[in-house]
Amino acid sequence: MARAAGVSVATVSRALRGLDRVSPETRQRVLDVAEELHYVASPTATSLASGRTRVVAVVAPFLTRWFFATLVSAIEKELRSHGHHAILFDLEDDSYDQRLPLTQGMLWKRVDGVITLNVPMGDEEIELVDRLGLPLVAIGSAVPGRPCVRIDDRATMRTAVEHLIDLGHERIGYIGDVPRNVAHVQTPRTA
Repeated sequence: MARAAGVSVATVSRALRGLDRVSPETRQRVLDVAEELHYVASPTATSLASGRTRVVAVVAPFLTRWFFATLVSAIEKELRSHGHHAILFDLEDDSYDQRLPLTQGMLWKRVDGVITLNVPMGDEEIELVDRLGLPLVAIGSAVPGRPCVRIDDRATMRTAVEHLIDLGHERIGYIGDVPRNVAHVQTPRTA
């Protein structure tokens, strides 16, 4: 590619990475040659050179519920629109009575960040994420000291009850249960 563009290999690298030490004309010439040659950068090589994977771990307690599948789909589409990819970690174990732990083997040198989906993180897991220097965003169950996206459960319940009252209902109740086989999953609580 460097020969076809009439520049050095280093200039090709800088042009393709968008670095500022390449003139606009040279950058365009390199991009034109790359398109002509159907050049696609190796994600592995790019990761080795930059130290970034452009991959985000999406950690779910299980995927058999529509809620988690819907979240994963939305997250993956948003990451893709920004040139990133998702790697999914389903923590459901074979017994369905407890979840698998998040481990160094799952994350180390594989991801640039972590998104948890209603996963209560243990102290060891939080320490692991910190030690690896990974940013973490929680959805649902909060992780201390990390950004968290969640539903305001109190406001949601209030809105639902007010709607029923507005319809004329006076005797309103809630019946629900958490199955034993998912007891390790906590319902997020409003702080």
